Parts: sequence; C-alpha cells; structure tokens
Amino acid sequence: MATVDAVEVMEEIVTEEPMRNHNHDLIQVLSEKLDGVVRYPVYHEDAVDECEVCMRIWEQIKQDDMRHVEMLRDEIIRHAKEGTFD
Repeated sequence: MATVDAVEVMEEIVTEEPMRNHNHDLIQVLSEKLDGVVRYPVYHEDAVDECEVCMRIWEQIKQDDMRHVEMLRDEIIRHAKEGTFD
C-alpha cells in the first residue's frame, strides 16, 4: 500500500495555484466577517444589563461587518460574471 506524503500534497496544491490569491482573499475575509456577524448578537446579549456602551459597540461592529459582507459579496459576484474568479 502506498503512503501519501502530506508535504508533497501541500507542495502540489501550492504550486498549482487552484485560485488566484486575491480571489481567495475575498472568500477568506467574507467567511471571517460572516462568522463574526452571527456571533455579535451573542456578545450583545452578554452585555445586556452589564454595559450599555458595549451593547452599542457590538451593534456598530455588526453593522460595519454587514456592510463589508455586502462589499465582498458584490465583488465576488463581479469577478464571477467577468470570468475572472479563478
């Protein structure tokens, strides 16, 4: 039975560049922003009855990240329509 060398597999993936870095960056940051957006309501709830300023901070950060999600999504869609999402 042949064994797979994980280092060789990773080197192959890296050298093949399955996706342009800037497109991968868009996806990566979109994923991070979406993770935050679903967590902020929990953080907001933790601040209820504890700190009104913190509640406002979580609300504002969520609004900001939602705007960023929209920007990233729109740019990914633009790349896909132009055929440059590779």
